[in-house]
Amino acid sequence: NAADLFISRKKNEDLLTLVKYDNKIGIEAPLTTDVAQLRSRLQKNGLQGYGNTTAILNGIMAGLDQIRNTGADNRKAVIVFTDGSDNSSTISKDSVIAEARRTNTIVCAIDFGYGVEEGFLRDIAEATGGTYHRMYSTNEFPDVFEDIYRRLHNYYLLEFTPLEYGVHTLRMKLCLPNDSLQVAVTYDNTPDIGATALLDVNFDSDKTVIKPTDVASVENVYALLKAYPKVVIELRGHTDNANRTG
Repeated sequence: NAADLFISRKKNEDLLTLVKYDNKIGIEAPLTTDVAQLRSRLQKNGLQGYGNTTAILNGIMAGLDQIRNTGADNRKAVIVFTDGSDNSSTISKDSVIAEARRTNTIVCAIDFGYGVEEGFLRDIAEATGGTYHRMYSTNEFPDVFEDIYRRLHNYYLLEFTPLEYGVHTLRMKLCLPNDSLQVAVTYDNTPDIGATALLDVNFDSDKTVIKPTDVASVENVYALLKAYPKVVIELRGHTDNANRTG
């Protein structure tokens, strides 16, 4: 019912898709602006046809697949919610985060009830610039969906490059005429030993020049090497499968 309300309140130009999942993925409605089509294809039948193991990461990736080609200038978001924990995904959390970042898509996550895995969805939401909510009553769904939707249309984005690695605490205060908002966030950008990172550095076919959009990734590695001059990095890459004749 909350999803139905969300659909009915959407702006005319906004595209929505509906994805249902357990250990399999079902696309209830393809990406469309048509409210009538979305509402008619929204199945209010509980777990009918579903209810087996849970593949949250596969569900998120299915959402990313549905909206990836909507244009670079469009704000894209996947809203995912679950009342359980991931126990059957065939892909990794890192790969989902990397794909969300590559396609400039935020993941807004909702944990419902008591059987969820603490921190699992929160990590994905924070890593992609999304939002996280924890709920215990179905009565909260309309307010949470409304909050997410408002944030997608009205937001402030503050970006900066930290000069050092380690624990950082950021404090921001927004001063309004009759009110103020303030927030404090702590994060640690110290690299994990043995971690695998997808740099997403690309070249045009048959070329050796890094694309301008990927220079920042190389600069991040440079900053890491300066901060940790004794670190050992194993670098891997691959080419395309285009056939060429000499």
